[in-house]
Amino acid sequence: MSRSRLQEALRWLPLAALVIGLTLLGELFGGSVASTTTPIAEDISATEAYELIQANADNPCFTIIDVRTADDFAQEHIECAVNIDFYSASFNQDIKALDRDCSYLVYCHSGGRSSQTLSLMAGLHFREVYNLTSGIRAWQDAGLPLVIPTTAD
Repeated sequence: MSRSRLQEALRWLPLAALVIGLTLLGELFGGSVASTTTPIAEDISATEAYELIQANADNPCFTIIDVRTADDFAQEHIECAVNIDFYSASFNQDIKALDRDCSYLVYCHSGGRSSQTLSLMAGLHFREVYNLTSGIRAWQDAGLPLVIPTTAD
């Protein structure tokens, strides 16, 4: 090998070592560096939320979260939603306990609490979170289905 080719090869050695080191670190911590994805945290319309729910009907890693009070949730809610009351003392802990690698649709009455929840979840590095803009009111205005429990007489 000529001296100039050797010098050229040596010049690239630190970069090659860095790439190999990062790849090994990625494997050590459970994934490759190249496979990381940009988190999603965005507002969507009622129609987009409905389409998202339909697309994830068989996805066990997709959850609809209603952040209204338990009383509001009991009156009506989106099918398959779970209630995590924004005003409960355990709200932050309940959100932190969720799997950050799953996908979530969050809603409230008019979009304020769910927007704050979206920001919280984004700050906690959740992979994919959507906020139903204008909340359940927009869902109702779009004529989309709700679960309305019946009371026994």
